[in-house]
Amino acid sequence: RPAPPTERRRPEPLRERLAFLIAPQLRDHIAVLDRRTRKADRRTRKAERAAETDELTGLRNYRALRMALPAATDDPHTAVILFDVNNFKAVNDHQSYEHGNQVLRDVTAALRRAAEAVKGTAHPGTPVRIFRSYEGDEFAILAPARLAEEIRGEAEKQFGQRTVTWTDAESGHERSFIVSLTGVVGRTYAEADAALPPAKKRRSTTPLRV
Repeated sequence: RPAPPTERRRPEPLRERLAFLIAPQLRDHIAVLDRRTRKADRRTRKAERAAETDELTGLRNYRALRMALPAATDDPHTAVILFDVNNFKAVNDHQSYEHGNQVLRDVTAALRRAAEAVKGTAHPGTPVRIFRSYEGDEFAILAPARLAEEIRGEAEKQFGQRTVTWTDAESGHERSFIVSLTGVVGRTYAEADAALPPAKKRRSTTPLRV
């Protein structure tokens, strides 16, 4: 019986041999590109966060608020709370801008404490988000509508009232004013914004007194 023919091994095609040689280099190149892409993505996210963060308070800024408002307006579970510091200009005028900056930091802390106080009962899917609305003394919170009044009242209580006293350089008389926080709740930003001036007027103490 004749022996079976010996099967000869076909030589590897040139394409397969090149792929075998190039594959490790290609994998390394792809890994480098992947690392660079992830690094660029991190830089982009960091730049976006910086562009939407208020440098003084660390809160989201007005740009971030504008981006969040359309979805908040469409959500019936969300309300807008606006806050303004009574007699803030007097702090800057009669103390210093650094004193004014500290007041803004104190407001930030009060808003965060108020939000923390009600966080556990928030409506599912509706977070409490705090913003510094403008570069001045106005702040905003997007919050669950059913808890908005509670947050507003808690924030005013947390900040409290503080009496600032100084001596008038011209008259030599001692003068003082009250610094406090006024908040209003609206279904939309426009509604809250319209309610804020009369609320401030009702709440404000006489700015200066001898």
